[in-house]
Amino acid sequence: MKKVETKRLQLLYAEILLEKEVMQHFKKESKKTDDLNNSIEQKLLKIKVSIFNIDFSLSEIFN
Repeated sequence: MKKVETKRLQLLYAEILLEKEVMQHFKKESKKTDDLNNSIEQKLLKIKVSIFNIDFSLSEIFN
């Protein structure tokens, strides 16, 4: 009986370790996704500013 309980505890401990590894993996992937999202947002902001500058320049030329 005690051996069975010890084995169950060992299995639970192994599962907990595996879940911790999975959690760490997802945290790393989440960080990569956040970094990529921030990079895309910065690029879009640069594009918006460029479009605004072009629009302003064109309005100055034609007015």
